[in-house]
Amino acid sequence: QKSIFYCIDHSGDLKWKYWDDDTDYEMYRAPLVTSDNKIIFATRSHLYSMNDDGSVNWKIITGPTPSELNIGLDGTIYFCDEAGTFYAVKSDGSIKWTKQSDDLFFAYSSGGISISPDGSIIYVLGQRNFPQIYALNDNGDVLWYYHDTTTIGSIGQRRGTAIPIVDNDGNVCIVEMKNVTVDASIISQVLEYAFWAETNPDSIKTLWLECENKPDELTISWDDFQVRIIVIAPSILRSTLDVVDKINYPVDLIEVKR
Repeated sequence: QKSIFYCIDHSGDLKWKYWDDDTDYEMYRAPLVTSDNKIIFATRSHLYSMNDDGSVNWKIITGPTPSELNIGLDGTIYFCDEAGTFYAVKSDGSIKWTKQSDDLFFAYSSGGISISPDGSIIYVLGQRNFPQIYALNDNGDVLWYYHDTTTIGSIGQRRGTAIPIVDNDGNVCIVEMKNVTVDASIISQVLEYAFWAETNPDSIKTLWLECENKPDELTISWDDFQVRIIVIAPSILRSTLDVVDKINYPVDLIEVKR
């Protein structure tokens, strides 16, 4: 059975389709389109760059089941494989660097990779059975990491994930995504992540000061550091609202039906 990559134009007509008989071709991740109209997608064993006419620009062998992809401002493609290796691939298909932590990086479909607004810091999850998050620079060096060994259950699990997000104001947002109905107990879980972010402003400040090309008009008050919580789930029980009203963090509850 072949897996086929389809390109459909804006009017719904088939533009082209592509398959590779030499590749284990199951695809689990959404493709990305670069600023120069290259289409990037991953299979269980390869990473592809396609031209907009359906021809292959390049393909490289990767570890099994790459994670969700993300692209930096310089065109570098970031992803993890199932073995816990973090990849940075240049826009020409050459490997910029690979990285493994002692506890490995998280590669499953619920895991997310986020990039700071100036492109200099990459945030990725760990895959041990307690919450972990890493911050790396664009050379692959670990700037800091957070491990909470007192809590059972990783930040990113197959049934849901917390994704690190940095907004244009430099705020760290804790985004908790679930594939199941959530109730008020979700708030105590995300509060643990928020407490860490709030009580470690020096780590965030150091990273910000090391960033290049910071917006001149943006001013951050480190004495009044803001953390925001975002919970995304297909259904959120109303009882959750009662708990949200009792905490001091801004919380967004978003229902997304699939």
